[in-house]
Amino acid sequence: HPAAPPGDSDKAIALAIRAVNLSNRTDAAAFDALAAAYARAQRFDDAVSAVSSALTIGERTLSPGDLEDIQKRRALYQNRRPYTQEIR
Repeated sequence: HPAAPPGDSDKAIALAIRAVNLSNRTDAAAFDALAAAYARAQRFDDAVSAVSSALTIGERTLSPGDLEDIQKRRALYQNRRPYTQEIR
C-alpha cells in the first residue's frame, strides 16, 4: 500500500485518541485502533504500547480469537510493520 499522506495519519491518530478517551480508557478495540494508526504513521513504539493496553483490557472483555488477532498485530508492530487489511 502506498504511504498515507501525513495529514491522514495525524487525523487517524487524533480520532483514535478521542475514542480511547471517550471510553475512559476501557475499550480494547479503541486501543487496537490507536495502535494501528500509530503503526501506519511509523510510530511503532507507540503502537506496541497501545496494543499492549488493548491486550490487557481485552483479557477481561474479548474472545480468545479476538485476543489472538491482537497478538498477531502486536508482533507486526514489534517487527516495525504496520497492519493492513484487504478491502473485500
